[in-house]
Amino acid sequence: MSQYTGLGNYMKMRIASIEPNVVRMTVEGEFQPPNAEEQSQGLAAMLGDTWASKRVLIDFSGVRMAGSAAIGWLLTLQRQFRQAGGRLALHSMRPDVARSFKLLRVDSVLNIFPEEHMALEALEASNA
Repeated sequence: MSQYTGLGNYMKMRIASIEPNVVRMTVEGEFQPPNAEEQSQGLAAMLGDTWASKRVLIDFSGVRMAGSAAIGWLLTLQRQFRQAGGRLALHSMRPDVARSFKLLRVDSVLNIFPEEHMALEALEASNA
């Protein structure tokens, strides 16, 4: 499976599975935004050039911390997914991480779900 190690080995992002309608990914550690060079290598290297047209579920249960810069990067990704016809959904955040998203008021912009099955249902519903 492909794996991306972020800044200073604080974050690990990997593909858990690739299915016909969805790519399942996991993130572990301190969620850090990649630098410019890593951004070009990150998801494109893991998922191919058409990464933004895919439906991607990211499991956040292993994330210990997510700062505002990382959340900003997710907002950029969300926009790229939408522009290319793909979808991004995050799920299973720890309560303190979810609180960070809520404090920054991005929980209404990003597709965030308490559990994986809810995120998957939302992605499948957007397929119609």
